Amino acid sequence: TVDIMAIQTQPDMSKMSLEAETYTSIGQYSKAEELYKRMIDITQHHEGTEATSRELYNLSAALINQEKYKEAEVTLRDLLVQLTSRLVDGNSDHFLEQEAGAVGLLCRALKGQGKSEEAEMLEKNAADQQKQLQARGNAYGLSQL
Repeated sequence: TVDIMAIQTQPDMSKMSLEAETYTSIGQYSKAEELYKRMIDITQHHEGTEATSRELYNLSAALINQEKYKEAEVTLRDLLVQLTSRLVDGNSDHFLEQEAGAVGLLCRALKGQGKSEEAEMLEKNAADQQKQLQARGNAYGLSQL
């Protein structure tokens, strides 16, 4: 069966996404934040939590730009749980990039709260993980990793 509501919300989602990106590009982060939160609610309702990673990432960036570091940290930790629970396979490059980007934002959120030590530890772990991934990729002949 076709979910009529899901079909009806799709065009709204792309319009909302464009709107949020526009607000972000002109520095109206609170308006972008509002839209991203609405998009997350809609996406969760229709597609489940796993489908919200892009919106969570963008919301986090909007929060950091407003110096809402604590809220950004919570959002990013949720996102990282989501991203790291996905299986790593040949099509994982996209998720690994998202994970690396989310860790970078989390470091900014932590530094914004004066948690520099934790941020530095996270950055070091991320760099080590990147090396391990590349080594694994080379060992398995997945040079794209």
